[in-house]
Amino acid sequence: MSKELFYCSGCGQCCKHIDKAVDNFKKLCEIYPDLYEEFPYSWSSQGSCEMLDSTDNKCRCYDNRPLLCNSKRLLEELQKLINITKDDFIEMSLESCRYLQGKPIRCSDTVWKIKRRVL
Repeated sequence: MSKELFYCSGCGQCCKHIDKAVDNFKKLCEIYPDLYEEFPYSWSSQGSCEMLDSTDNKCRCYDNRPLLCNSKRLLEELQKLINITKDDFIEMSLESCRYLQGKPIRCSDTVWKIKRRVL
């Protein structure tokens, strides 16, 4: 089994739009301040994280990535705070991937309720 929660295509879209992810994470942290962790890196005017290696779409700080970028740690924290299930977290993560890749979003009613409550 992979060490990740779900399959990552390696497209780099999440890192190419880190500005949007940071904004959403800040909204979540307004509701749950204990979750807050400063995003330590900057990004370009197009939203691309400075730690993204543009030659291979890999993170240069992957082993020490911040909470926002670490799906396992983020799931653990959200399970404590809002009792989110692993399946709902994975669905939300995959929905974000689809959105950033320009694909249609196919979210279940349960995940939409969680998103409305959180964001």
